[in-house]
Amino acid sequence: CYSMEEIPFILDTSSAVYMSYLFNACNSLKKIPEGVSTNSATQAVGLFRGCYLIEEIPDLDTSNVTSFYEFFEGCYNLKSCPNLDVSSSTNFREMFLICRNLEEIPDLNSSLGTDFENMFSGCRNLKKAPIVDISSADEVNGMFNDCRSIEEFNANDYDFSNPFNFNGMFRYCF
Repeated sequence: CYSMEEIPFILDTSSAVYMSYLFNACNSLKKIPEGVSTNSATQAVGLFRGCYLIEEIPDLDTSNVTSFYEFFEGCYNLKSCPNLDVSSSTNFREMFLICRNLEEIPDLNSSLGTDFENMFSGCRNLKKAPIVDISSADEVNGMFNDCRSIEEFNANDYDFSNPFNFNGMFRYCF
């Protein structure tokens, strides 16, 4: 779907368990098709990866998704992020990588998360760091790399006692 601006049919995914890379590299897609549902999905790796022109994602039931790896990676024009139930996930690596226009991301209940590498890396317009539970994390390297516009970050909202890899966590920030 490299050059498609819209998908001209209703896409019923309500029973889909595996949705990884469903819209990967839909570079010209401007709107998520009607009927897309993630309520049964457990695997949704890279679901919207490379959807450069999408500005908004509708509310999605992501309560069963176990990995948000590359979920929104490369959604350059994404302006807002819906509230997401990420409580079943362990992997948040590169979830919002280079989402340049995101200014705010809702707080995330990520208590099972172990991998947060480059989660927000390249989110250059992010103004406020969302509260993310990293208490079970191993990897937080590059987590806020190149988040040049962060004006609000409260370290007290984070438990830094468990992660062992902090390389470049705040490189090119503040």
